[in-house]
Amino acid sequence: MNLSAAASRAGAALVLVAAAVVGVPQPASADPLGITLVHLRSSTVELSVVCPTDPPTNVLVYAGASQPRSVGVLPIDCVGGGVPQTVVVPLTETFAVGSTVDLSATVSGDSGEINAWFPGTVVEADTSVLHAPGRPSHVHVHARVRRVAVTWRNPVADPSAPVEGFRVWMCGHRVEVSAHTHRVVIRGLLPSRRYTVHVAAHNDAGRSPVASTIFRTHRA
Repeated sequence: MNLSAAASRAGAALVLVAAAVVGVPQPASADPLGITLVHLRSSTVELSVVCPTDPPTNVLVYAGASQPRSVGVLPIDCVGGGVPQTVVVPLTETFAVGSTVDLSATVSGDSGEINAWFPGTVVEADTSVLHAPGRPSHVHVHARVRRVAVTWRNPVADPSAPVEGFRVWMCGHRVEVSAHTHRVVIRGLLPSRRYTVHVAAHNDAGRSPVASTIFRTHRA
């Protein structure tokens, strides 16, 4: 074979290779909504969530493959706009460090659900509590003549500042509840009286800034 023929065949091969590369279909763009597992620890699940702005929204966590069981739920406000947000869901049961768990998560809102499946996830050790949690949000009161129902939402999620409980107090009344409780009823109030109710989260590192709301009981 002469040199010119070899060069011609080599050029044809390069054209075929280039055509094959150009002809490879590009992967479709990923769905902007989704759930990514960041950490599974013995008492919390940390997720990165991209969801629509659609309150009220709940993050639901399940364990098990054939018969999944609920192990955690956390109400959140989705920031929307394709922006990922970190959420830390407290678990209702404790997983052994180093064990594996078939985990799944669902973000459920008015516009539908986002689901994700994380089989065989290894449980990590819990991180140390570094500082007190943030201020509880969305404190609301529903007053009656002699009682008031107080509701609130979790502080902004922070793995280094987990919520271990809440304290609600006002005018001599004080209630301590677990981290999974977001509503209390306080009785024994006076009619047509102005009160201020305070809510704070706490953990081993201390108490959060206080969220306060003023209200008035109904007339008798």
